[in-house]
Amino acid sequence: MPIIRHRETGAPLQDVFAGAELPRALLAYADLNGADARGANLRHADLCNADLRGAHFDGATLTGADATLSESAGSFFARAMLDDARMQGMNKRHQGVVGIDFSGADLTRATLKNSNLNGARFDEPPTEAPKAGTTEDWVYINLTGDTHPMHLHLATFQVVGRTPFDAESYEDEYFCEDLGVPGGIDPSPYATGPMVPAAPEERGFKDTVKVNPGSYTTIRVRFDLPAGVQAPQTYVHHCHILEHEDNDMMRPFVVVP
Repeated sequence: MPIIRHRETGAPLQDVFAGAELPRALLAYADLNGADARGANLRHADLCNADLRGAHFDGATLTGADATLSESAGSFFARAMLDDARMQGMNKRHQGVVGIDFSGADLTRATLKNSNLNGARFDEPPTEAPKAGTTEDWVYINLTGDTHPMHLHLATFQVVGRTPFDAESYEDEYFCEDLGVPGGIDPSPYATGPMVPAAPEERGFKDTVKVNPGSYTTIRVRFDLPAGVQAPQTYVHHCHILEHEDNDMMRPFVVVP
């Protein structure tokens, strides 16, 4: 298990990384500022919290690599293979790719995209507005490789079930550049089997549900406001993994009259 920790900026690593074979390398928290990793094989490498600012990964293979919470401003991933990479929170923000060159890169199913809710950032206007006192079914459609514990503020809900589906085909059809698939698009035509009902331990009222990869999860929720509270009121729903909720996998919703 190779470990690289270098505090010199750039030059000492350039000869080591360019074209190097470093699959599954442990590079978490490494200082790779300005490093030259062009053409390197970093398949499944751990780059969490690494300093990648100004680094060159042009043409590199980072399939399945984890760059969660890395500092990546000004880095270069042109023509890189990033399929199935995990890049949540790059530059401390999902989709925070200001100054990063992804020209020609293969971002297939990288969790840089779809690591938000409804293809929107947290600070954008709410897209959900349930009426006070009504019951709705919400469907969480997981297009990432992770299980997300989705938590809803204000109300408890019942887990209806989970339906397996062809996530890749669904995403290919509806993906929008930069942010992923927007909300409101029915996944049922892509189902690959019947809904699996909630397990016995999930049949009570919940405020958090596991949204597993390869399926969409349906919950049934009643939006009752507390006594004496008048609509409209704003609440949030979010993934309960800290790094995810801090980086745009959280959205507001408004309970309206």
